[in-house]
Amino acid sequence: MFDFKIMIAISKFVRTNIVQQRSIVVNKCGSSFGIENCDSVLGARYHGYTTGIKNYCSDIPCKKFMDVKCKIALITGGASGIGLAIADSLLAAGLQKAYLAGRNSHRGVNALLYMNNKFGEGRCDFIPLDVTNNKQFEDAFKYIICREGSMDILVNNAGMLNDKSWESEFDTNVKGVISGTLLANKYMPTQKNKGGVVVNVTSILGYDTNPYAPGYNCTKHAVVGLTRSFGEPSKFFSNKVRHIAIGPGVTGTALLHESASKMLTDEWGKKLLASLYSLPYQSTEPVGRGTIYTIEYGPPGSLWVIEDSMLLRILPPKRITYQYKVKDL
Repeated sequence: MFDFKIMIAISKFVRTNIVQQRSIVVNKCGSSFGIENCDSVLGARYHGYTTGIKNYCSDIPCKKFMDVKCKIALITGGASGIGLAIADSLLAAGLQKAYLAGRNSHRGVNALLYMNNKFGEGRCDFIPLDVTNNKQFEDAFKYIICREGSMDILVNNAGMLNDKSWESEFDTNVKGVISGTLLANKYMPTQKNKGGVVVNVTSILGYDTNPYAPGYNCTKHAVVGLTRSFGEPSKFFSNKVRHIAIGPGVTGTALLHESASKMLTDEWGKKLLASLYSLPYQSTEPVGRGTIYTIEYGPPGSLWVIEDSMLLRILPPKRITYQYKVKDL
């Protein structure tokens, strides 16, 4: 059985005797930055666990805003499912380091060991984080920027599909995304690599409606509205922080398979699953690959769908084009 105490002790020894004795660290990409006692930022809560998309570009500008190589990313809800797939794809594409964040430390350590075994020691780290806790979220930002010099990519992926606990659903899916967005706009413009990108993970239910998941439906529409508001191009030109949203289609994750028992009624749960299973089904891997494209090429405020292993862009119409006059008042 894996001994967490031994893992923690080894990690602390490595950081104390290898990392923190050096006043300057030069990473593999050539950039250097000062090292302070970054662990104190997260306090006792952090234990130092270190150990083929189709592109439709005919009518869409394909300007490259960012190369993921040699960048630092924080992925909330990153220890499993879509979050882990995004981290996997980013590291495979040359990301310097991925920080996985989540509430389940056991799952996080398992993900960390898997990723470092696959990509090499030090390419991945795990931070226990509840996105509904603003202090924890800000501490994570401070910790990463202190250790790495910058945080270039934030993936607001943490989410839940549980209308029976709709208050918690709103706290995680909406307030958590807002918190991450505000922190990105606070820290990214002033860090060493000025600017960055925020990827908000919505859902196809952020663009469509489903009568059997009204709470979840509402939260994902909120993420789309938030992204469009913060993604206004003038804001990007001002602070160099780009905001985009991806909406995965029906994807094989625990969130989907466990949803039936978490709707407001048992009948709604069954009907929700039936409606979702009638749609194209995909694994998590295409979502990871598609996310890389949006990070590198997605314009500010752009909206995307990753469904049936295809990357699609949403181009919302202007309100005036779909309204019609009823009567004078």
